[in-house]
Amino acid sequence: MCDGIAATGSTAIAVCGSEKLADYAKTQGIQAFPPKDGIVAKAGLRFLQNDPPKLVYLGLEESDGAGHSGNYPHYLSVLDRYDRYLARIWAQIEALNIAGHPTTLIVKVDHGRGRGAKWTGHRWNLPGSNQIWMFAAGHGVPQRGILQNTTTRSLYDLRPTTEHLLGMPPKTRLWGNVIAEFFPKD
Repeated sequence: MCDGIAATGSTAIAVCGSEKLADYAKTQGIQAFPPKDGIVAKAGLRFLQNDPPKLVYLGLEESDGAGHSGNYPHYLSVLDRYDRYLARIWAQIEALNIAGHPTTLIVKVDHGRGRGAKWTGHRWNLPGSNQIWMFAAGHGVPQRGILQNTTTRSLYDLRPTTEHLLGMPPKTRLWGNVIAEFFPKD
């Protein structure tokens, strides 16, 4: 099941699970394999070129399997691919912003990894697993460089942050708050 945000006057595509990703890729004429995060990047680029959205949200997951494999060179090659995907997507978003189509990019990963010899794993009691990175840039997110977060955050914070970026009032919920560190203090 995917949670989504309904935004008036916009188009949203949610593709959940590997089977649905392969089906979506086929309908869009995108080569399904390899790699699956490449499908996400290509679909995002195509969407940016055809119907510029206000927000692009990418969840990259392929690095997880590469990390579990224990093959560090392969893991680094996945991260290198991410850099290339994001460079192309960011170039498109910058062009849209210059052309008057305000667009924001959010990128997240699913979790952290262990440290040292335990880098291949993650779980609640493995140091480092609770530390993740995310990226937000573009319209509505001032350039602030790399921020070291001292507030405990979770993936639950992404939805209210996204709602805030879209100018929507964040819904009241049990978990999740706007990630205020992305925005300047008033």
